[in-house]
Amino acid sequence: MIRNTVRALIIQNDNLLLIKKRRANIGIYYVLPGGAQEENETLEQALSRECMEELGIEISSSGLVCVREYISPFTG
Repeated sequence: MIRNTVRALIIQNDNLLLIKKRRANIGIYYVLPGGAQEENETLEQALSRECMEELGIEISSSGLVCVREYISPFTG
């Protein structure tokens, strides 16, 4: 199954917002806010929902910046 994900580029005062995460097997790493698109949801709706869930903020989208196709060996 292919599942789309969305990521937000949130820039303020020349600073890019990243989320710090940690996994036991790889340590600390940083990601852009976002997550998986749900069924019957547009990419813009998914990004809006994910930013509300992760950051507690409402966003206004200024458009699509990049599309990347990638099959990850990581499953969870």
